Amino acid sequence: MFHDNELEQSDKFYQSLPRSLKLGFALYNAMVSKSEMLCYFVIILNHMVSASVLTLVLPILIFLWAMLSIPRPTKFFWMMAIVYTEITVVVKYFAQFGFFPWTTKLYCGINAEEPFVLPNIVGIEKKDGYVHFDLVQLLALFFHRSILKCHGLWNSKGVNVSDTKKRRCSKSPKNQESRGGLQEDEPGSGAWHLFRHHNPSGSIFRGRKTASVNRGKTQKKEARKKWKLFRKSPISKKKLLKQKMKQLILKAKKLVIKIALQIYRPIRQFFYDIIHPEYSPVCDVYALMFLVDVINFIIVIFGYWAFGVSTNALSLYRLQSK
Repeated sequence: MFHDNELEQSDKFYQSLPRSLKLGFALYNAMVSKSEMLCYFVIILNHMVSASVLTLVLPILIFLWAMLSIPRPTKFFWMMAIVYTEITVVVKYFAQFGFFPWTTKLYCGINAEEPFVLPNIVGIEKKDGYVHFDLVQLLALFFHRSILKCHGLWNSKGVNVSDTKKRRCSKSPKNQESRGGLQEDEPGSGAWHLFRHHNPSGSIFRGRKTASVNRGKTQKKEARKKWKLFRKSPISKKKLLKQKMKQLILKAKKLVIKIALQIYRPIRQFFYDIIHPEYSPVCDVYALMFLVDVINFIIVIFGYWAFGVSTNALSLYRLQSK
């Protein structure tokens, strides 16, 4: 058995620590291991508190991009989230200056709690603590970035369709061997040398080569004559306009196809990575689903009043009387 005094001393020191400190270490290790979920939680919490258009973008990207990425979101997603959060902080900061109409005391007194006012919808209204949750979100994103850098996952590249195709082609060396076997009978092999030994003059092949060269020369001459006649014949303006229109239409088609491929290829790559992952680790999510159901049950029981007017007979009678 392996025995080390230093490990025993470290275990004893850890066991001698108070429980509150152990709990702090455990929470920190859990936060480090699930830093991605911590970022998701902070982003969604920020939108729940602010409920504005500026904070709505990142939750949509989380549910439609980050959680569907296999095995994890790319560096581009996290950089975009960090830059977008910084931009929202700057926009909210500039929106607090006094020369804007929604920063006056009269406007704040009238429209401070109205949700359908444009500054409240966008999220640039004047209020205390307007940027607290955005800064917490930015800190969580930087914390996750530092963890990815420590583990060497920050600059890791995703799986491409071309790479998988190359790997599949490399796994079939039998085709290459069969192709290599067919090339043995080409000029330069043993059979060719034997044939050349028995026919040193090679008159048959030489005659064929000279005939093919003569045919090629005659075809080139005919093509040159036709081109000269075509150049000498005058072209009308209508034909020139038609040719230019055809060229413009071809250029427009090429441009449309290029733009369509630039939009189509990333979408195809995204769904290809979802359907054909390089590896798919098994993950048990039933416990988390049960936890979410319990939270929804508690919200419905204790917060039913927040979903609107109740449908009891007394409440309907009061509404009708009013």
